Amino acid sequence: MLPFRQRWQSGTIRTLANERRILLLTGSRQCGKTTLSKNLDLGKVEYRTLDNKTQREAAVLDPHSFLIHRGDMLIIDEVQRVPSLLPAIKQVVDEDSRSGQFLLTGSAHVQALPSVQESLAGRIANIRLRPLSEGEIREAAPRFLERAFAGEFNNGWADCNRDRILATALRGGFPEVIDLAPGHGGAGTGIM
Repeated sequence: MLPFRQRWQSGTIRTLANERRILLLTGSRQCGKTTLSKNLDLGKVEYRTLDNKTQREAAVLDPHSFLIHRGDMLIIDEVQRVPSLLPAIKQVVDEDSRSGQFLLTGSAHVQALPSVQESLAGRIANIRLRPLSEGEIREAAPRFLERAFAGEFNNGWADCNRDRILATALRGGFPEVIDLAPGHGGAGTGIM
C-alpha cells in the first residue's frame, strides 16, 4: 500500500462537508481520490466501493437500502459505476438537509454521463483532484501565487536546476509512479 500524502484539497473537502449535503471528488484514475477520501478526518464515516461486485449489485438492486448508513457520512467510491444511485441520493438529502451526508468519488464526471438525468444542483459541491503537485510531494504549503506576486522566485530547494525541473516534469505527479524508486524519482527518471 502506498504511503498517504497530505493533499492540499483536504481542507477544502472538510470545509465543504460543513456546507453541502453531497461532495463529488473527481479526478483521473490513480490520482489519489480513494486514498484521500479514506484518510480525511470527517467524523464517523462508512466506506463503500462500487468496484466491489457485491456492493455494486446491492446498489443496483436496492439503491435506497444501499444508502442507509449509521455514520455521519457515507463515502461511495467509483460512483460512476452505478449512476442510477443519484436519484436515490437526491431523495435522501431532500428528506434530510444535514450537510456532509455523502462523499462520492469517481474518475468520470458522473453528472456528465449520458445516462444521468439528475443534476443535484444546490445540493452538491464538485471538487477536482489532480495528480500530486511538487509542493504536495515535498510537503510544502501551497504558496506559489503568493510568492510569485511578491517576486520571490527562489523556492529554497537547493536541488532546483534545469535538469531537476525537466526530470520532475517528466515524472509527473501520480502517487504510484513517484513511489517506484528512492528519492521520489520514479523509474527511469534518473532522480535520486
